[in-house]
Amino acid sequence: MLPETERGKLLAAVAKPEFVISDLRNEDLRRELFGKDPAEAKEERRRSVAVSRKRGMLRARGILEKVSKGHRSRGTSKGRQVLSVLLAAANATTNELIKLAAYNASRKTRNRAIVVREAS
Repeated sequence: MLPETERGKLLAAVAKPEFVISDLRNEDLRRELFGKDPAEAKEERRRSVAVSRKRGMLRARGILEKVSKGHRSRGTSKGRQVLSVLLAAANATTNELIKLAAYNASRKTRNRAIVVREAS
C-alpha cells in the first residue's frame, strides 16, 4: 500500500480497478479522498476545486487524459505503468527491491525496461 500521505491516497485512488473500467469523475475522486460530502456548500466547493487541481496535475504528468466531450478523465497506458510500479515498490520490502535492482542492473538491455519478478 502506498504511504498514507495526500499524494499516496491520490495515486492509490486513481489506481483502483473501478476507474480503469469506467472513467474518473471529480465526484468519484472527491469521495475517495475526503469521504462523504460535507453539509456546507463552501466546503464542498473547496474540495471540488482541490480535486480539479490534482486531476490537472496528473494530466500534466501524463497519468490521466481528459475524455473529450465530458467532465471525465481516464488513465493512460503510461499512467497505468507508473502506478503499477509505484504500487509494486510500495508493497515490496527493501531486500526485494535491492535484489530486483541488482537483477535489472545485471541485464544489459538497451531500452532499460524494468523487470518485476516474484520474490522467492
